[in-house]
Amino acid sequence: MSLTARDLVSAFAVLAEFWIIYLYFGSIFERKRSKGAVILIGLGILAAELAQFVFLNILLLNFMVSLLRDFLFLFLCYRAKPVKGVLSCIAFEVLIAITEWFTMLITSLVTKGDINALMKTAASYFIMALTCKTLLLLSSLLLARFVLSRGTDGAARTPAFLFLLPTCAIFLFMTIWKAMTETPSIRVYAAVGSVALFVSVLLSFILYGSAMRRNEELFRLQSEYEKAQTDKEYYALLESRSEEMRAFVHDEKNRLAVLQSMHDADEMHAYVAEILGALQTAALVGNTQNKMLDLVLGKYDAQCRMLGVRFSYATLTANLSFMEDVDLVALLGNVLDNAVEAARNAGDGWIELSVESKVTGVTTLTCENSASCAPTVRGGTLQTTKENAAHHGVGVKSISRIAKKYGGQYSWNWEEDKKVFTAHVIFER
Repeated sequence: MSLTARDLVSAFAVLAEFWIIYLYFGSIFERKRSKGAVILIGLGILAAELAQFVFLNILLLNFMVSLLRDFLFLFLCYRAKPVKGVLSCIAFEVLIAITEWFTMLITSLVTKGDINALMKTAASYFIMALTCKTLLLLSSLLLARFVLSRGTDGAARTPAFLFLLPTCAIFLFMTIWKAMTETPSIRVYAAVGSVALFVSVLLSFILYGSAMRRNEELFRLQSEYEKAQTDKEYYALLESRSEEMRAFVHDEKNRLAVLQSMHDADEMHAYVAEILGALQTAALVGNTQNKMLDLVLGKYDAQCRMLGVRFSYATLTANLSFMEDVDLVALLGNVLDNAVEAARNAGDGWIELSVESKVTGVTTLTCENSASCAPTVRGGTLQTTKENAAHHGVGVKSISRIAKKYGGQYSWNWEEDKKVFTAHVIFER
């Protein structure tokens, strides 16, 4: 059985469909295998589909094989909940049918020719296939972004501006098609240009997705780095406190001897009060039943005392235990670093942090601090006040990013008359 030009075009269309599925699933679900493994699995499934298409090519069987291909590819390569996974596969197959029908409709309107006759011509069939798959790319990614969207499945959202590329490509394909029907001599150039345009559209989405995944990995590494830094600083604090405690115990031996020799009650009471104050200062911060929260509070308690900033906190009803350690460190680190930086430059600086759990299941994190001037805002976005913001790289944006990860929202408020800045994070769980 010899392959015709139309068979090659059909094979190209199936290959293009595979890359669209790769982008479609990647926009909804988190990949559970490496990119190379996903591509190899996909190509293996694709080879079986192409064999069926070339040797059998029965309409109903094509649909069933196509749906089976989607199921296998999704559940072998992505982390997907069964119901959402099945619905996503069915939705994709429905889009294939709709885009094929719509392509034939606009083809008949543009060329004013017979569809069956056009499909028998390899060149016209080729442009029709490109138009159809570009429509499929556009519609499937629009569905992924605005209907199925990210949710809890962990994939990155495709930005709206990228959808201009396939939209413009469809109009260009129609223009090329019209030129081909009127000037047959340009078919080769038109075909080459059309393939280049279609591939560039696909690559734009693939490269953007790759860049977003690299950014996610960078963000994760930065969060891990901040967690490690917090651990290191707190352990240094523990060692420093341990030295202070040893010195305190040594000194108390002499103080107790002095206390033993005292006879005046008022003098004894004053001396005991002095000792209790010293003990209070030496006590370590940490009674939230969340180790990482204790570490963070301990770090900033010590830092504020060294800077002369009054730091108070209330975590009696909630301790953010639902957050991963790296996220908790990054979130509170950004909030409190900015608060410390602002409060240290204000006269008699202070910071008040509270974490509360409401009866409705809402957890709120509120941080208020004094400041000498209004916060810096650029383009409607609050700018970080960290001295080493370039090194940290996470910045104020990570607060919103982490809040959204746990179903929360970040907002802030500046009271000019009171010179008070307030950061709010509300988690609805």
